[in-house]
Amino acid sequence: MPRIVDTEIMEEHIESTYMVPFAEFVDRFDTFRDGSFPSHWHHGMEIHLILKGRARFLVNGIAYTVKEGTGIYIASRAIHSMKKADNGTISYNIVVDPQIFIYFLRNIQCTKYIAPLIQELPDALLIENSNEEGNRVLSALASIRDIDKDEEAYELFVLEKLICLWRSLYLIVPHRPGGRQSRGKMLREKRMRIMVEFIRKHFNEPISIRQIAEAANVSKSECYRCFSLLSEVPPSEYLNKIRLLHAAQLLANTNHSIITICYQVGFNDTSYFAKMFKREYGLSPRSYRNKELMAHCLSLDPV
Repeated sequence: MPRIVDTEIMEEHIESTYMVPFAEFVDRFDTFRDGSFPSHWHHGMEIHLILKGRARFLVNGIAYTVKEGTGIYIASRAIHSMKKADNGTISYNIVVDPQIFIYFLRNIQCTKYIAPLIQELPDALLIENSNEEGNRVLSALASIRDIDKDEEAYELFVLEKLICLWRSLYLIVPHRPGGRQSRGKMLREKRMRIMVEFIRKHFNEPISIRQIAEAANVSKSECYRCFSLLSEVPPSEYLNKIRLLHAAQLLANTNHSIITICYQVGFNDTSYFAKMFKREYGLSPRSYRNKELMAHCLSLDPV
């Protein structure tokens, strides 16, 4: 089964050639730039199983520490980031579009079994192996990870495990009376998603905080408030992190000059770029490039 490493965040994507309604990933946190995965969101729900070590997840402003052998559910469209708590941390995770369950269950209690997980489930939910249903969720994830992708009826096996996973999630959901979260909270999260996507699309341009705020039709103060509550970093710092993340990738994977890379990722001052890069990665851009080149050469040497 082919594996693709995302050049932006070094996440290993297990690409399937089958019509299976989910995406698989392996996250080796040591390979992430500074051991962290920046704030982002998905249209589908995400479920992690920590295979080794511990990781800290920030989901819509709430922090969760997930240890080895346990997992975390992250709701569809929730703003989240993650960072290793231990060296060597590895996670297996899947992203699933809830629409697949709506398709299969549309004629059998769709409202009863699907609405709670789409409308009522918290933004994140720790999945422990100490209770029966939590253990079933983790076991279903492990089974999907371990199945041979070339096995006959692979798709049916995956669907079987996804239904099992959904059932167990349903049983451990702390169903809330009234269901939906407050309008203010939902609105702030929507604004944050818009601003995060704006930054990721325009990071290499000379954008200002005002432009970031205007993308979500909010004031600068509300922009700062959204980032403070949901990402724990101000928008200017988040913008710089995204720029430096791309700069690190260009330094490691291209022969472009440092000056060229500086301007390609949105900085307009090479001295400031070098200063911020060293603050983020502990090395000057040139030293970082040499380190990555040496690591690449060593990886090609026969053992």
